[in-house]
Amino acid sequence: MLDIIRDEFEEEIREQNILLSSQQVKMPNGGVRKQPIFVLTLNQAKQVLMRESKFVRRAVIQYIEKLEQALKQPKKVEMNKLPFEYKVEIETQPKLIEIYQTENKVYYIKAKDLWRKLEVNQYFRSWINKRIEKYDFIEEFDFMSVEDDYALTLDMVKELCILENSTNSKLIKKYIIIFERHLKEKQMLMFEQMKERFKNKKVAYILNHNSAVRKCADEIINFSNNLNIGKVITSLNKEKIVNLCVMLKAYAFPIEMDKKFGISEEGLIEFNYYPTI
Repeated sequence: MLDIIRDEFEEEIREQNILLSSQQVKMPNGGVRKQPIFVLTLNQAKQVLMRESKFVRRAVIQYIEKLEQALKQPKKVEMNKLPFEYKVEIETQPKLIEIYQTENKVYYIKAKDLWRKLEVNQYFRSWINKRIEKYDFIEEFDFMSVEDDYALTLDMVKELCILENSTNSKLIKKYIIIFERHLKEKQMLMFEQMKERFKNKKVAYILNHNSAVRKCADEIINFSNNLNIGKVITSLNKEKIVNLCVMLKAYAFPIEMDKKFGISEEGLIEFNYYPTI
């Protein structure tokens, strides 16, 4: 391994940017000997591992990346420890970055908030203007100008995080993805609840509708039984028959019936009132 490091960082070692050191190693017989080592940064260690087998490389690089995250990420944010598929109650988690909402329920992140969280080594105005110009972000589609700042859509924020390709940007992108998943789950739950409500409403509608039709039918039967055979139908009787037929027609068309009787606050149609005949 020392030979690989010497070969990989020959120039750095020559210029003494990487120094040879040593550590004490316990021997099987109980003795101690000095083991020569090179002290590398995490990035240099990953560079050396590129020459190792893919299994060793993958395992060690994953471990190094965890160390990098632990060093750079504030301890109060635990989102990077969550499995990607974990169903998160986002409100109970520490906020990695503030997500705002417009009156039209469009979610956005302030550009200055993102710039601070990414710890970009550029002035804010220079950084955001270069990104907008270079990657063709469109105003009023990807972002909006807000006073001395910009409101960025979540999609634009994710794109910027991919471009930055830093530990912080990866965490922010992951945080937004989890937020969007949580939002989608809430919307699906509301949709299912609404479906159940309409299902209950439909059942109540059918039951009440059938009851109303039966009531009209009974009225017609009773009215017919009270008429003597051969009796001349007066204008009053004729009007009563017409009214009964109008009622039956109304009950046959749900939209008309909705307008006639209305819908209760609970979503159930009320049929306690019937037109006087």
